[in-house]
Amino acid sequence: MCSLTKQLLTKPVAFCRLGHLFNYEALLTALRNHKLPSEFDYIYKVKDVKIGNFCSNPDSSSSFPFVCPLSGIELNGSNLFWGIRDCGCVFSDKAFKEVKGSKKECVNCGAKTNPESYVSLNLTIDEQLA
Repeated sequence: MCSLTKQLLTKPVAFCRLGHLFNYEALLTALRNHKLPSEFDYIYKVKDVKIGNFCSNPDSSSSFPFVCPLSGIELNGSNLFWGIRDCGCVFSDKAFKEVKGSKKECVNCGAKTNPESYVSLNLTIDEQLA
């Protein structure tokens, strides 16, 4: 396993309501020092982000440290992933579509969720504006 992957697995990753991913420790430091970039000025406090429950990749030779716990798809930037702000679980769009739940509970952990708490992760600017 490469050193970057080891670092990512030991540091919490958070996501915001727009689907941006953050190193949680760096985000806390930026918030505390009032040094958050202007494009993230909608983040005022820690409650504006959620620490993600990411599943580590069992393939130690992969350069992508996280996978969907249900489908095994890697979180590599080309696959759509969802995060749930209620429980923090992160899973692939494919798993979400296959389960076809009522969206009132997490497809990963079973926690009750609000359908408005589902967030698409790592969308491009064009996808965010669409």
